[in-house]
Amino acid sequence: MRSLWFYNELKKRKQDGEVFEFQKISHKQLMELFWIQGWSDRMIAEIYDCSVSSVAHKRNRWNITSKNIPVQMSDRPEFSHQAERVRQLFQFKDSMHRAN
Repeated sequence: MRSLWFYNELKKRKQDGEVFEFQKISHKQLMELFWIQGWSDRMIAEIYDCSVSSVAHKRNRWNITSKNIPVQMSDRPEFSHQAERVRQLFQFKDSMHRAN
């Protein structure tokens, strides 16, 4: 199950000039996007302006794979809690998401 509301939010922020640097993505952020939000490598690459293979390489290096997803669908937080957790993890003030 993919969570497109956050994908669309980041796309809008990107269109508004915000820069997302893949080399600065944290382990926790990548886990959130892949495991919890259900994003594909292609979706992550589109937001971060990098190649799909770069995303796959970093996920595999950090052992973030579909074979070891730690949560079951029933363990996922309710939408309101999930939205707040994601917003906190990807805050506007986060330096990794600001253009220089």
